[in-house]
Amino acid sequence: MGCGVLNFLIFGSCLIALLASAAEQGDDCGVYGWEIPASPPDATLLQVHVLTRHGDRVPASSRSCWPNDSEWTCTLGNAEIPMYSDTQYGMFLPRVYRKVYQFGESLPGNCSAGQLTTIGFNQQIQNGASLRKAYVDTGFLPANFDGDEIYLRSDGKYADWVNSAEALILGMFPPNGSQTEVLHINTLDESVEYITPNPMLCPKLEEYLREFFDSPIWLSHYKAVTYPLLSEVSNATNITLEQYNFGHFSDCLKAHKCHDLPWPPGMTSDLYDKCWNELAWRSYNMYQFPSVKDIAIVGIGFLLKEFWQGVKGKLNIGKYLTENVY
Repeated sequence: MGCGVLNFLIFGSCLIALLASAAEQGDDCGVYGWEIPASPPDATLLQVHVLTRHGDRVPASSRSCWPNDSEWTCTLGNAEIPMYSDTQYGMFLPRVYRKVYQFGESLPGNCSAGQLTTIGFNQQIQNGASLRKAYVDTGFLPANFDGDEIYLRSDGKYADWVNSAEALILGMFPPNGSQTEVLHINTLDESVEYITPNPMLCPKLEEYLREFFDSPIWLSHYKAVTYPLLSEVSNATNITLEQYNFGHFSDCLKAHKCHDLPWPPGMTSDLYDKCWNELAWRSYNMYQFPSVKDIAIVGIGFLLKEFWQGVKGKLNIGKYLTENVY
């Protein structure tokens, strides 16, 4: 068996799923670990690509969710140290720096927007343990982390995405205690990042999205479903909802639900379901416009190409396929 290459891609919103994360299965707020099916008996496993979302987090926007909102308290943080090289410090770390958000500077409380919670960190540790059971305990990957065989990739825009990658690999490869390990998490600057569709990278994507919101399918849906829903929720909660703040409001609802925090007065489970059904409809149709192929080429196609580079390198697939896969 050749060496395995395990790609982790951790990000906030994905359009494809080669291996669904536990946070996307069943429970609305995620579960801890999942059972990964074994390879077919007549197949030889050569390579694994894992595409997973972040763990449980606080609301993604720094704006308050609604008047008199609950305070968010985060105990999970980041410690950093400047380094010239991976071997500069060995086992001894003379000083680490921790970023601390001032109270009330972002969300009510001490959390940054979208910050990973302790719940989310533990979810990803368990997800990593599931991967260890499937690919390390079976002998496909070595018992300890090996950067020559395992490639870590994360969108660096939000700390929760990087922290999720750290927790996932912590569960899959617990430190062996012999020395300080320096693991590389590969990322890109926001202007050229493509793990999520990026209009800065491809302006054609922004053009397609504008056209979608001017299209008959959207205008018809907005008149029949979206506008009545915005009015219904606004009347029930006494919070003015419009197209621009609806996604933020719905994200807040889920975060509060998953942390047993109160919704605004008048909000019900039925309205919650309607909000998330609306967001699901919007995402599903938006990323099929003007066609699945067209939107994929300018959006998720860049990420698929990164996957494809790993696949073709392992399988020695020819030039024709390489140039014609988006």
